[in-house]
Amino acid sequence: VLDPGFDIVGVSDSYLRATMTTRSGILGRGLFDVFPDNTDDPAADGVGNLRASLNRVLRTREPDTMPIQKYDIRRPEAEGGGFEERFWSPVNSPVLGPGGSVLYIIHKVDDVTDFVLLERKGTEQHRLTEELRAEIRARIATEREKDKLQSQLIQAQKMEAIGRLAGGIAHDFNNLLTAINGFSHLVLAGLPPEGPQAADVREIEKAGQ
Repeated sequence: VLDPGFDIVGVSDSYLRATMTTRSGILGRGLFDVFPDNTDDPAADGVGNLRASLNRVLRTREPDTMPIQKYDIRRPEAEGGGFEERFWSPVNSPVLGPGGSVLYIIHKVDDVTDFVLLERKGTEQHRLTEELRAEIRARIATEREKDKLQSQLIQAQKMEAIGRLAGGIAHDFNNLLTAINGFSHLVLAGLPPEGPQAADVREIEKAGQ
C-alpha cells in the first residue's frame, strides 16, 4: 500500500516473500528507494514505467494495469547481494477519499518470472530447432550436389571410353579399306598379284562382278 507520495505504508506477507524484504526494512520508505533499477542493466526501465503508471492513477483516479515488467530486485546481503532477474505483472488501483481524492494506491504484483523464463526457453529451443533444420537442409543440398557432380563425372568417363573405342574401330576399319582399295587398283589395272594374295584378288574381282 502506497501513499500519494509513493511511500510504502502497508505490505502483505506474500509481497515480502516475493521481494525478499522485511516489513521493518521497507515500511515508511519510498518505493523507488527500496526497489531501484538494476545498476548492472543499462536497459533497465522498471522504475520509469512504474512511476508513470502510479502517476496515471493519481491523475485519472482509475486502476492502471501494466504489461509484464522486467524489474530486478536486490538480494539480501546474506544471500550474496546483487540483483536477481524478476518479471512482474502489476496492477495499481486507487483508494479514494470522501472528496474523490486519492488517499492510497494499492500496488498489486504477480511474480511471473518462471512463466517468462519458460517461455524464453521455449523460444530459444524453437530457434535452435530452426537452426538445426536449416543445417540439415544445407547438408542434404550439399550431398545432392556431390551426387550430381559424381554422376556427371562418371558419365564423362563413359563417354571418353566410348570415344577411345570408336577411334580404335575407325582406325582398324580405315586399314581394311586401304587394303581393299589397293587390291581394287590392281584388279582394275589388270595386274593381279602373284603368290598367296592372288586368291584374294580373284575373290574381290568376283564380288565386283
